[in-house]
Amino acid sequence: MNFLQALSDWNKSRREQYRTELESIGKCPDCRGQGYNIIISSVYIPTYESILDCHSCNGTGSYSES
Repeated sequence: MNFLQALSDWNKSRREQYRTELESIGKCPDCRGQGYNIIISSVYIPTYESILDCHSCNGTGSYSES
């Protein structure tokens, strides 16, 4: 049980560090500052079906919107 808790804590701290780094440079953490997300429909043969605006920043890519 301690191993699973340690793994969970490590993952949580890594996500927080990632969010903090992107916030410091002003980029949205959900789309990495691109303003859109790509939905891949297949694992073996990647086909890009949809390119959607990021729901967190409304397609701007900036952290101030998220």
